[in-house]
Amino acid sequence: MERVAHGIYLSEEAWPDELFLLSAANSRIVFSHETALHLHGLMEREPAGISVSVMTGYNASHLRQKGIRVYQVKTDVYSLGITQAQTTWGHAVPVYDRDRTICDLVLHKQSTDIQIFQYAMKEYMTSSDKNLNHLMMYAEKLHIADTMRMYTEVML
Repeated sequence: MERVAHGIYLSEEAWPDELFLLSAANSRIVFSHETALHLHGLMEREPAGISVSVMTGYNASHLRQKGIRVYQVKTDVYSLGITQAQTTWGHAVPVYDRDRTICDLVLHKQSTDIQIFQYAMKEYMTSSDKNLNHLMMYAEKLHIADTMRMYTEVML
């Protein structure tokens, strides 16, 4: 058995659940952006890497050294939309909900692959799981309400 996180051990034959292990070792991270899109089924393929959000001031250099994309989020909006999602292996991990993930996608559109952006927006807008009230509330708090209104008007 190998110790992979505090209180978590893995046998040599086991296939590790990378997201669960990362979450167990770093209680202050929330999976976001492309990773959240994948966990919510809003992405066609596996993300190229793992994306997480942390509160501003959190020292995430150890995560960056592992090749994880880290987004620093202001403390007043950090907890906005945190929920749980199941990994491929069936473990629950903290992730931003679908509505917050779409807001993050719009907020960081310039650094997002256009195909990922278009697919996620189309899937979200045609989904029966969308919550436009939450989406617009989050957009207001993230200061992207006008941009989000433009996207929702065009896609609906």
